[in-house]
Amino acid sequence: MELNRCTVQEPTTAIYRLHMFFHSLIMLALVYYRLSHLLYLENVLTLQAFAWVLITLGEVCFIVKWFFGQGIRWRPVVRNITYQDSQLPAMFFTANPKKEPIVDVMNTVISAMALDYPTDKLAVYLSDDAGCPLSLHAMVEACSFAKLWLPFCRKYGIKTRCPKAFFSPLGEDDRVLKNDDFVAEMKEIKLKYEEFQQNVNRAGESGKIKDDVVPDRAPVIKIINDRN
Repeated sequence: MELNRCTVQEPTTAIYRLHMFFHSLIMLALVYYRLSHLLYLENVLTLQAFAWVLITLGEVCFIVKWFFGQGIRWRPVVRNITYQDSQLPAMFFTANPKKEPIVDVMNTVISAMALDYPTDKLAVYLSDDAGCPLSLHAMVEACSFAKLWLPFCRKYGIKTRCPKAFFSPLGEDDRVLKNDDFVAEMKEIKLKYEEFQQNVNRAGESGKIKDDVVPDRAPVIKIINDRN
């Protein structure tokens, strides 16, 4: 299914390329002027020559910077979405809790649930071949926290949607220059996240919920949604 259509902005492309051509000629002329002037200096060890070399190097640096910034102008395009939400395919995400710590697995689950995608097309599938009761308990806790986390992300346009990353230095860009309401709500969400972590960790450490492998068991499928 074609998700978007890419169209080249033809009039803009021609104008940009014409501008780049004349700009390049002017810059080449400037570099030629600077270098040729250095060749005619009688003494290159003077202060005047040193200043001229510095100016030349500075202009060359600006020219190189300008050159590498022209890629986006060489072929400017616009992308138009060609689909409706109802046409999007269903998405499933899998996670294996035996590969990494259970809290990190739950962060992955919450991140997947927080994707900007139609909710009726998104499902997160946690496959635990070990049949560990702790995985189910952690999933329930994660779903409970997600009911607070997802609305918070949508309300403030949070880009870093993994809770662990958001409350770390990686999420600094999402936390700066926000209003007082955001700061107050963020502190409340952070307390809930810490409570979620403690509930999951304590459940395994206390032994109330087993984290052992269950080798001989019947298959179990548990569906968790916003109604349970």
